[in-house]
Amino acid sequence: MNPTTEPGTRQVRLYMRMPNPEGRLVGGLFAGGRVIEAVRENATAAAGEGPAPGGPGPGRLCLRHGRAARIPVSTGVIDEEAGVIELIGEIAPGDSLLTGVLPGLKDGVRVRIVQAGGSSAPPQNEVG
Repeated sequence: MNPTTEPGTRQVRLYMRMPNPEGRLVGGLFAGGRVIEAVRENATAAAGEGPAPGGPGPGRLCLRHGRAARIPVSTGVIDEEAGVIELIGEIAPGDSLLTGVLPGLKDGVRVRIVQAGGSSAPPQNEVG
């Protein structure tokens, strides 16, 4: 990998060897890619950009047993391309993060998820 970028384009020249049995690849082609800095096996993760602060005080709000629960949680590894974040703290598989603007929602308040049209629904943003 060339240690500098090309002037004007900021592209990086990369030299590599790869199988090309049909001869379809030729020199000078452009490719996209990404560098993976870290991988966490069996991490607790969720889709999205991360938990919203959830109001004053430390931690984030999640849904546990029908109530909002403030738990200490922070983000770890973030995979922006896949839209997945690692959650570090007292979050567990099956907990549902409460995200977005949540004015007045506090720890211990009973929460019921309602779909458009007024029917109750199971939590949508479960942690896995």
